[in-house]
Amino acid sequence: MVIDSHVHFPFSLPVPEEEWGKFLVERAARSGISAVIVSDVFIRGRKDAGSYPSSAALRFANSYAAEQAAKNPGRLYFLAYLNPQNPDWEEELLHAAADGAVGVKLWVALKDANGSLENSIKVLKKAAAMGLPVLIHVFARAEANSPGEVDIAEFVELSRRVPECVLIGGHSGANFRESTGMFRRASENTYWDISGTNPDCSMVSEILNGISSDKVLFGSDGPGRSFSAQVHKVTLAPISDEAKKQILCDNILKVYDLPGLYTASLVHSVSAAPVVDPSEDHFTFCGRWPFFEKAEITPGELENKLAAAGIEKAFTVSFNTMFRIDLLNANREFLKACENLKRLRPLAVVDPEARNIEVLLDDAAEKNFSGVWYSPALLGQTPDSPKALKLYGACLQRKLPVYLNCRLGEDRFRHRSLILRNLEFKDLAGFFKSAPPHDYIIQGMAPAPEIPREDCRFTFERLTDGEGGLANYLARGGRKEALLRGSEYPFRELEQTLLASENNPFTGSSCKNSQ
Repeated sequence: MVIDSHVHFPFSLPVPEEEWGKFLVERAARSGISAVIVSDVFIRGRKDAGSYPSSAALRFANSYAAEQAAKNPGRLYFLAYLNPQNPDWEEELLHAAADGAVGVKLWVALKDANGSLENSIKVLKKAAAMGLPVLIHVFARAEANSPGEVDIAEFVELSRRVPECVLIGGHSGANFRESTGMFRRASENTYWDISGTNPDCSMVSEILNGISSDKVLFGSDGPGRSFSAQVHKVTLAPISDEAKKQILCDNILKVYDLPGLYTASLVHSVSAAPVVDPSEDHFTFCGRWPFFEKAEITPGELENKLAAAGIEKAFTVSFNTMFRIDLLNANREFLKACENLKRLRPLAVVDPEARNIEVLLDDAAEKNFSGVWYSPALLGQTPDSPKALKLYGACLQRKLPVYLNCRLGEDRFRHRSLILRNLEFKDLAGFFKSAPPHDYIIQGMAPAPEIPREDCRFTFERLTDGEGGLANYLARGGRKEALLRGSEYPFRELEQTLLASENNPFTGSSCKNSQ
């Protein structure tokens, strides 16, 4: 059995509000989730909501959540959403608890105007006295956190000041690698959920290097996040079956009292056929990413993984090349390392600002690279700059497909020395208008259905990150032919995005991530 301990009612859904709870539990069930624990932090965009919601907004939110729980018994439970800075927070807590709240949710308003956590400490003490666990949104942006938002150090401080309160650190502190070592500094009554972040292939196993599996809870942060993609964080993790069972179910039952829980086993709903060609992957890497410890992936090792996953072709870039100044030699080294491998299709890394760009392109064409890889995201450039447009024309002359990388990994928690220019679909307007006709594969971006050019295809991994993102794209007229399989390996598990695409059924939502 799988229980999702971190779900939200979003800003909007394509059904009447009185059916939102039913809608969420049905969508979660498609990914094998038997029950969800929901909080209404967005409060449907009311003007008195936001980071520091008013008392009226909270009453509206919690009464709605209680109503939805009553309509979906055993499948949907709710947390009392509170603003500790409101003078009547205790009254609201008592009201929500009387309506059946199984815990408390604190989002961003943990600090007062002076940055003090004292009011939140009062909430924790009261919750502990009532036997209610408290889920706290914990974040660690590369830039500054939002006012009132706590990071893992502040969360640990709260746990030590109120050790009698059962606390759940949302998102495992968000930047789980930075959280390393902090887990053990928290009180014994502290747990951590794995919700909200990208489905990093090593997240769960790395967290378990710092704490035992009986302290970790599954949460998706759906529907802003895909239920299926988040479940596969656990199912694909290289951990024991017993640890998976603890995380997906047992630990949640230990933390929360869920009366009348629906315990029937659920069958995953799988598409009859993949949306994309599963035999080709257009977003893979070899080498070693320099910003965190992870074993280097040799081309031979990737070749074996591709064979095991049934992938016949993987268009691949080397991390070891991306940060080199001598791109000519770096590309040649990578190509040589891929000799005699049947599945890898090496891409040559290029920079339109490089003074030897013509030499780089001539070499890529002469040595039969499968294309060139250009990352305006990594280089802080725009894809329609004069030099970028000149690059595309030169690639056209040499018949070199262009892989245009617009985003890499979980950029919100990147190393602070790495400044990324993450591009959105609207940022391609100039590129669509000015780039010469050619063969363009765009990585790291969720496309809008109205792609204005047929020579542009998109890897589909970002469409699998939000619940229904892929289905919405198709329902709104997006072409399947414009999508390619992209795993973003090794930032993600090789199979993760394809599996997530099989359970991506809902349409018309307006959701946001990582709350």
